Amino acid sequence: MKKFTAVMTAAVLMGTLSGCSDAQAKLKDSSTVLITVGSKNITKGDVYSILNSTYGTSTAITNANNIIAAAEIETTDDMRKQAEETLENYKSLYGDMFITYLEQTGMTEEEYKEQLILSLQAEQLTLNYINENYESLCTAYTPVKATLLEFESSEDANAALSELKDGKASDVGAYGPYYQSDRAEIYQTFAKQLVREGKAYPCFCSEEELAAMRETQEAEKANPGYHGKWAVWRDRPIEDIEAKLAEGAKFVL
Repeated sequence: MKKFTAVMTAAVLMGTLSGCSDAQAKLKDSSTVLITVGSKNITKGDVYSILNSTYGTSTAITNANNIIAAAEIETTDDMRKQAEETLENYKSLYGDMFITYLEQTGMTEEEYKEQLILSLQAEQLTLNYINENYESLCTAYTPVKATLLEFESSEDANAALSELKDGKASDVGAYGPYYQSDRAEIYQTFAKQLVREGKAYPCFCSEEELAAMRETQEAEKANPGYHGKWAVWRDRPIEDIEAKLAEGAKFVL
């Protein structure tokens, strides 16, 4: 029933897109009965109202992005392998919680794997666009790396600003150096101190794992974020962390 409902509502949604006018979808045959439960009739209009109030345009945009990505980007063996590895990783990390998520969304593992492949295609489509339009994007958005500085006196602040404008700032004031490339040792020192004090820990979750976590939180109506049972690396054994570090796995603190 869940799968039938999902397919039915998706079909209704896609059908309304063809009638979009000034960002307002017009639904034809809204009184058409789709499901009857006891004496209650559920019409196209009922389904549309629920979709519009809960998912609305975000679902339409996601579906459109998936269609475009699938048409523009070929599915490679590497994508299939990565999707398979990600699926197995989710099952290992989240266990019954992940199975419950699949049941709630009415998807099989194969269908979820197809969604992972669509995400990889969309990611590749974005990368292709950036690579093809890199110079114009940089011109349009002028990306800048910034560092926020605080000073105890206006004299130190003005002196640092003057040095920065001249391109010579290094140790002006009490908080130098000020260029990000020169501050790595400072950041590493404080990061190590936080880890030693038990106030920080390495997390090896991939972007795909975090995305799946957010989807599961939304399905369970849980508060979003990396907390509680979702903070899967907070209390992991040191052996697991050492194994990841030995692999050269990327992490954040």
